[in-house]
Amino acid sequence: MENSLSANTVSENLMPLLASWKALSQAVNTLADSDVTFPADITGCKGSLNSFFISRYMERRRVDRIHEEQFEGKFSSTQEDFVIVVPTKKEADECETDLETLLGDKAELLQLPGWEMLPYRPATKGSAVFGIRAGTLAKLATGNKKNQKPRIFIITQRAFFTPLPPPSYFRELVFTLRKGQEIEPGKLSQKLSDAGYIRVPRVTSRGEFALRGEVMDIFMPGEESGHRLVFDFDTIGQIKTFDTETQSSKTNIDSLLIYPMKEVVWTDQLASRLEQILEKADKEGISNDYAAFDAQRKGLATNKTEQKEEGSEAALSPATSSSANHAEKGIHLAFTEESRKEKERILTELAVNRQSEGEELFYGLLWDKKYSVLDYIKSDTTVFYYDFDRILNADKLILNEYTVSYRQARQQLPVFPPEAMLFEFSSIYMHQKSIMFRTLDTLEEKGKTELSVNCEVSQSFFGNINYFKEQLTSLQNEGWHIFIFADNSNQSLR
Repeated sequence: MENSLSANTVSENLMPLLASWKALSQAVNTLADSDVTFPADITGCKGSLNSFFISRYMERRRVDRIHEEQFEGKFSSTQEDFVIVVPTKKEADECETDLETLLGDKAELLQLPGWEMLPYRPATKGSAVFGIRAGTLAKLATGNKKNQKPRIFIITQRAFFTPLPPPSYFRELVFTLRKGQEIEPGKLSQKLSDAGYIRVPRVTSRGEFALRGEVMDIFMPGEESGHRLVFDFDTIGQIKTFDTETQSSKTNIDSLLIYPMKEVVWTDQLASRLEQILEKADKEGISNDYAAFDAQRKGLATNKTEQKEEGSEAALSPATSSSANHAEKGIHLAFTEESRKEKERILTELAVNRQSEGEELFYGLLWDKKYSVLDYIKSDTTVFYYDFDRILNADKLILNEYTVSYRQARQQLPVFPPEAMLFEFSSIYMHQKSIMFRTLDTLEEKGKTELSVNCEVSQSFFGNINYFKEQLTSLQNEGWHIFIFADNSNQSLR
């Protein structure tokens, strides 16, 4: 089925029906009300209904902002962003497809993937995931202008758990080019090279740029099209998108956000800082004594539990928890001889080539504390959690997975224990405007909003077309409106 047909079917037929659903409309209006108490739990939503709920919430927020400007004189210089945290890449792709069908071109959809590798397994050097993550983080860090589309950031659970560079550091790496701006093409070429781009005669792949006379082509990672700058001496006369296969120009735009190829751009200072961190870790590590290592980690966990039971504010504060977790990398095993050799290889390659296989394992260790995705967004940004109970329950499973992998990986790599590589979900998820789609009924709690939008669980027919037809006939006789969406034309015909 063509995407345009699917989108038209949704907007003209399905959306009005769902919008008239009283329970859903009441839940959306409650959450959009200025007096609502967050966090909010929503039970009963299943499948694509989560995405429809978000699309209705976004529309209500858009109308409210217009009302605030026209009748209350409250003006904002930025467009609103929304964040969705999902369990896995599969749910991220499904969520993006749903929202693309529901919203069409009314919003910009961006994914922040995890490294998509087993714990402590280095990503392939130059892998596309580096650039995709850098592009999404750049847009998260820089905010959204009022005249732009609202943006929806879809983030996998593992990406949400992974520490990031500080947003202030990332803002220093990005810069915006505007039509009419004065900048020497030679200086711009150097800035692109410093950001990890490769100069070539003709741009065909992401991460490349070319300068031919007064025309510069750039193909950034995470973008569908390349971008072409046409200079008038040292002034940017035009900015266009272009097709990297045909090299033909497409759309004129007014500005372009340039971001690096990776979320950490290695310099002598950062490489030296990593060397100091690794040397200190090796010196202070527990020498091949797993019993002592386990005892110290167990003691730390016990102390943290006691603090929480006492209601310690420090234990409940995300910022304090982040600093404490960062300090936990002091409880670790010393490096093996093999891992020391790898340490020297990594440090040498970073100093000389500014990249090394496995460098992403150290991105979260270079800073004063651990930073999460929530540090990149405004306090009033709405954060949705799909299947919140599943994400919460997976917290310990992922930690155990990392613990087992750490004992194996440390034999060959200079790595740190899981406490330094991950956030505890319970320490960071509580944002000012958090909305959790729950699969399990919860006890009533003070200080939160609880809503219910009930629908039936999806049904599988296991390829039995005759049984499927019987069910459709039965539903038609009962007066149901039926919409069928297919992944491709063959499935649609069937």
